[in-house]
Amino acid sequence: MELRVGVHLGDVAVAGGELYGNAVNVAARLQALAAPGGICISEDVRHQVSGRLPAEAVDLGEQNLKNIPERVRAYRLHWSASAGPATGAAVPVPGFSGRPAIAVLAFDALGADPEQAFLADGVVEDLITRLSALRLFPVIARNSSFVYRGRAVDVRQAGHELGARYVVEGSVRRAGERIRISAQLIDATTGHHVWAQHYDRALSDLFSLQDEIVDTLAGAIEPEVVRSEQQKALRPTTSFDAWCAFQRGWWHLEKLTKGISSKRAASSRRRPSWIHASGRRGAASR
Repeated sequence: MELRVGVHLGDVAVAGGELYGNAVNVAARLQALAAPGGICISEDVRHQVSGRLPAEAVDLGEQNLKNIPERVRAYRLHWSASAGPATGAAVPVPGFSGRPAIAVLAFDALGADPEQAFLADGVVEDLITRLSALRLFPVIARNSSFVYRGRAVDVRQAGHELGARYVVEGSVRRAGERIRISAQLIDATTGHHVWAQHYDRALSDLFSLQDEIVDTLAGAIEPEVVRSEQQKALRPTTSFDAWCAFQRGWWHLEKLTKGISSKRAASSRRRPSWIHASGRRGAASR
């Protein structure tokens, strides 16, 4: 089980074996910002542990935490290669049979129109829900992927911190009564684009437009991830995990032609010679 940890420094009250106080609430909110298996700390904690841990404190900026009146600057601990997971390469999320995960980052609203930001967030939230319903690939939760909102971040770093092999990012632009939504699917292990597309639509019914775009994006992203995973599985290697073996088998199954299928079916109906011999011996004995 992968756990998230939030750490904050402050006074607490103990009653009945439980801890109470504002510091406990802040730590609980910081925990929600941490990646699976990761640790998120406040600025007070960073000052206390600075230079004492083999980890880099990645600044997440000031965060608006639920039910916390003041903004809190948060940091995510990024462990060095000798002390934790190797950097620079995304790993599949544990608990999903080694299947590669997808993270959908917050889309950029290119403009001052608040309606664009509303549409961008709505598209991302619905896209996460739609991709999760497909069940072929695990999808990182919105609370984890949205910590990168408004930040210029390397997708390889985001993929590593979130435990995702693929990252979806995009933008929303408006010109008069038309809107353009761009989306890119990126391999977080290499930083290379797997797929990219933009969609121009008339801005009439906002919810209908949002549903149409989400359906189109979800229908395009999943096949592209499958194709990319099959290409990875077919590369020469001496190490196979269950997911890689599944992808190789699926590729070979798709290569099955009608002629090969007929030959295999005929051979399966043909009785082996030892069965005929056994039948003759049985008849002779009777």
